[in-house]
Amino acid sequence: MSNYIDMAAGTGIDIVCIPLTDGASRTTVTADVAKAICPCKGTVVAVSAWVDTIGGTTKPTDVDLTVEKGTTDLHTAIAAVGSSTNAGPQMGALSTTAATLRVAAGDIFHLDASITGGASMTVVGIHAHVFVAREASS
Repeated sequence: MSNYIDMAAGTGIDIVCIPLTDGASRTTVTADVAKAICPCKGTVVAVSAWVDTIGGTTKPTDVDLTVEKGTTDLHTAIAAVGSSTNAGPQMGALSTTAATLRVAAGDIFHLDASITGGASMTVVGIHAHVFVAREASS
């Protein structure tokens, strides 16, 4: 499931938003909490991520979220939780390697969560959006 927006009418620049969402209650470092297939060829231009709620006997100290294309990180880890405080939606600093940001239709995005600290902690609602500037079909 994805959506696209023509960013400037007549320019042919479309931005596709590819959501990755996990509604389960997570307690540990978890790879592949969500996956999505890229629907088009293009370039990743932004990644955002956040968690809905944190809790437990003692809240998690840190929750870092990373979106990968296959096994390659698209950005630096996004600190969704820092010092046991939910930071809300955050943008990741994209890779500076152009080949990493190039995507093809069918590439698979993976959302990984690193959850640390706390006691009997829970993280519920792990999300990321990958924004791709879609290339026109040739």
